[in-house]
Amino acid sequence: MPSAGGDLTDELGGEQKKINFAMRHVSDDNPEFQAEFYIGYNNHVADESFLHPQFVAGNSNLNSSDVVRDFDIKEDNLNLGVDITTSRWDGHKIMASVQALKNWMDWDARGVALTPVPSKQNRFHWSTSLQDEFTLNNGTMVTTGIRYDHYDQNAGGHLSPRLAFAHQLYPEHLIKAQYSHNVRPLSRDEAEAGIRTPQSADTVEFGYIYRSPKAVGRVTLFHAWHHNINGVASGVDNDGTLLGLEANGGYTLNKYLKLDTRLSWKTPRGDGVMNHGKSVWFSDVGLNIIPKQDWWLNLRLTHEEDSTAYSTTTKLTAIKKNFLYPNLELKGRIKKPGIITRKRQYRSGL
Repeated sequence: MPSAGGDLTDELGGEQKKINFAMRHVSDDNPEFQAEFYIGYNNHVADESFLHPQFVAGNSNLNSSDVVRDFDIKEDNLNLGVDITTSRWDGHKIMASVQALKNWMDWDARGVALTPVPSKQNRFHWSTSLQDEFTLNNGTMVTTGIRYDHYDQNAGGHLSPRLAFAHQLYPEHLIKAQYSHNVRPLSRDEAEAGIRTPQSADTVEFGYIYRSPKAVGRVTLFHAWHHNINGVASGVDNDGTLLGLEANGGYTLNKYLKLDTRLSWKTPRGDGVMNHGKSVWFSDVGLNIIPKQDWWLNLRLTHEEDSTAYSTTTKLTAIKKNFLYPNLELKGRIKKPGIITRKRQYRSGL
């Protein structure tokens, strides 16, 4: 029986689960020199389904991207690194870091014919960075830094500079400005398509920070210029922009409970940009529980939504400080990614 139309909600994501484990060691024997070592492991298993075949067959107005897809994903990530901080030079705080990430992924992708297409992926990425913080005579803090990333997908190495300023207006009020350049590593599909130039972005930020003994709040306006969004082989306009506004804050209820929250809005623009002109809202609320001096628990709820879809994610993180011996930190995380749910105006063909 034909339908006059209405709002349809259909699930785009299936069951997912993520488990994180990390250990961190901080050396504080010398106040002018600190070294932090960490190792982490992440496991991600997902069974994602997109648009049931009966739904596709009964709705002739779906666009070309609305095909039946099913993904069975198994992913493992191992990361390790070291961060070094020194203030031995008068007025300067120098920070250096080295990080490495190894990724293993197995997945079966099914198209309209529901024929499994197995795929395997092993990726390695390492980076190093150097940063200097110092204060000018008028009290303005300046941060300069540079980061080098190297990927194993024939994408080569990439330098990312950063320059930031922060000025204290009053004891509880601070303004900031920042420029940064960053690079996103190639995805599996991009690497297999022969793309060798990863997506990059130049970002300018302006912000205000409020700090008091019990509360902290930040408001940041940012504008990013994206380059090579779809890779050199796409044949379309590969540039775009992203305008956004973010606000976050925290409040200490007592020595056992702390609240923190974040709200952001962003709008991408450009012919090569996904969700062109579509505003995306992101909200995040966390409850921090500190039952004992060396224990820290965080329960977090995250919601992301645009005009066509939304999802909600739940995450629980536990940290044990001084694990086994002083300055060794143990962290575990369980994450339940939300099912991506699509909102659609539709006409039924049944």
